[in-house]
Amino acid sequence: MKKGLVLSGGGTKGIYQCGAVSALRELGRWDFDVITGTSVGALNAAMLVQGDFDAMNEMYENLKASQIIRGYLPGDLSLRGIVKQWGRVKETLNKYLKEEGLDISPFLQMVRKYYDRDRFFASPIDFGCITVTAAGQKPVYVTKEMMWDHGEEWLAASASAYPAFPVKRIGSVEYVDGGYFDNSPIDFAMRLGAEEILAIEMHLDPIHPLYVGKRYVTIIHPREELFRLLDFDKEKLRKGRTLGYNDTMKAFGVFSGEKYTFRPFELPPAFDRFYRKLMMLEEKIWIASRMLEKETAVTDLLKKCLRRDQLSYEDYFFGFLDVLMSIAEYDTAKVYDYDKVSKTLSERFQALDHAISSNLLRTSDFRSHDGVISEKTFLDFLHADLHGELQSDVLFAADPFEKALADFTVCVIMHRELKEEEEV
Repeated sequence: MKKGLVLSGGGTKGIYQCGAVSALRELGRWDFDVITGTSVGALNAAMLVQGDFDAMNEMYENLKASQIIRGYLPGDLSLRGIVKQWGRVKETLNKYLKEEGLDISPFLQMVRKYYDRDRFFASPIDFGCITVTAAGQKPVYVTKEMMWDHGEEWLAASASAYPAFPVKRIGSVEYVDGGYFDNSPIDFAMRLGAEEILAIEMHLDPIHPLYVGKRYVTIIHPREELFRLLDFDKEKLRKGRTLGYNDTMKAFGVFSGEKYTFRPFELPPAFDRFYRKLMMLEEKIWIASRMLEKETAVTDLLKKCLRRDQLSYEDYFFGFLDVLMSIAEYDTAKVYDYDKVSKTLSERFQALDHAISSNLLRTSDFRSHDGVISEKTFLDFLHADLHGELQSDVLFAADPFEKALADFTVCVIMHRELKEEEEV
């Protein structure tokens, strides 16, 4: 069965793919017959076809704005940041308007540096990338054979993110970024004979949702926004590479988790007790409040947090754990041991409970978690749960997720040492 690797576009986010490739090689899963890519994914694909793994790492480790454009690119692209640096930005803007795009001659030089035609064609791995005609927006499927005469040009064309970058002329035709047609060329890999696909994308949501969960197609993508398209911050780039590595390890079962990453462990027995309680809670809330349009208010919000259409048993566990760890501001790039996390979370929320009991927390100490839940409401429920102050679940239909999160915290995190008990 021929295996295909698909690399999406995403500017400097391409370092995420660098981390994913490192994980694949470490796992002994570098056995691809076809590699396709779009935009920066096309350049990454060309280097991987060549077997230039070290060169790919080197490119991202030393990446600077001056290697992509000639002129000043502010590190802060917000309106305030641009105004503060207007004197230097103005010169670049004038050139942009005059030349119909940024001066990307350094990027073209970088393409020439990393594309090695001899190594490329000596490789048995097939290749494909996508660009689009500027006139008519027609896709062009660039095959390995087409790369013989215009390899560098095709790679540049696939990454010509117009209007930021100027169009790329090859012969008499002008081309723009392939992402305008297909930023994750899974179909192209199949056209080239790939029967099993691994796609590495750099967006929160898969580019082709119809492929999600399909047999012979695996899509690896980040569970949080990485950074801007042309962000050169070293710390952000380093974290992006780590997330690519961790997410790939999770995809192949070496690590576990959703947004956060864990070494393998068995779900605590207390979670099964909570899971049954959650199903009962949703039913009670629905019966108590016919104002809700759906019976599964908690599940629906958890789907939104995880960006999933369906949830497995494990998804419930890692989804609630993600929210707790996000509230506690854990670093998403680290790899954790669940027992240690459970202990530190328990200690943290016990301290917060003490602060609530002592009236030491102010309203200003609370925030809305990602605009989804109220941390104050969650902590109020947690405090009431711990002190036996809740008389009936059905009284809290207005804030069902916060109630469920409090139950998860008490049942699975703070009381993890208790043996599972059957509920009546």
